[in-house]
Amino acid sequence: MAMLKDRIIISHWDLDGLTSAALVARRLRDVTTVLSTITALPRYLSQVVSLSAVARIRELYILDLNPQPGRLDEIYMLIRELRDNDVQVTWIDHHEWEHSYKYHIEEAGARVYLDTGEVTAGIIYGMLWDKPDEYASRLVELAYDDDFFLNRHEVTVKWRRVLRWYRWNVRYNAYKSFRKGVIWPRWAETLYRNIADEYTELLEKAVASTYTYEVAGVKVVVAEDVDQRLHPGEVYESIVGNGINGDIYIIMYPNGVSMRSDTMDVSLIAKKLGGGGHKRAAGVSGAVTIKQIMKAIADSR
Repeated sequence: MAMLKDRIIISHWDLDGLTSAALVARRLRDVTTVLSTITALPRYLSQVVSLSAVARIRELYILDLNPQPGRLDEIYMLIRELRDNDVQVTWIDHHEWEHSYKYHIEEAGARVYLDTGEVTAGIIYGMLWDKPDEYASRLVELAYDDDFFLNRHEVTVKWRRVLRWYRWNVRYNAYKSFRKGVIWPRWAETLYRNIADEYTELLEKAVASTYTYEVAGVKVVVAEDVDQRLHPGEVYESIVGNGINGDIYIIMYPNGVSMRSDTMDVSLIAKKLGGGGHKRAAGVSGAVTIKQIMKAIADSR
């Protein structure tokens, strides 16, 4: 956390996370921003605890990240330590949480703002702006278009692919661009053009890898060994577009699983496996087997 400020943001790295961090940073000015995954969140919280013991840190904002079920006790403890070090923690998210998670995190000392019908950027805009702002509204629209997979804007699809493909340095550059007021910089267009054809080929390969199961009366479509750089929503869309229908779609990555469904609450299934997300789109980080997934689906019936 170089150039440490007394306000810190820890935010997810997708479009909602990046636009959320940019909105807070544009409003509060002097902040240090760290981009994170759900699984890395406790590690970054621990670093802030250590820093707050030796430096003046006033506020911590956790954005677009839901607490990982298997790490809850650790998160509660870290939030309490931050409170004891006089750090005000504000947690803003739009994923599905168990009620007890919110209760215990607030009890530990954080302010928690949840709205599953919004994107995190939209919650922040409503909290921090008391009158319309054209650029902030554009950032919220970008987040909404991506997170709800509406794809009304070409730039949404381009950013989604660039962020998945190029990883952390590009994600930080995207955040800096949004913070400066630039939605689609020239360098991003160059990166997108470099990957466009290969991305399409990998989508076709993912569709070709699909097969189906039936468990407890549920038709499960599985895409196996999917390239980590492909967005799960686009894999799902391509599978359905090729006439492969099911009740639940399971996208197997080397380091995790994504789930999609129009008829079942996949967040409940993901929680059984240590993950989480939304009712229609959820995921699990780490190694998960098909056998474990099928059992979780059967147990949810």
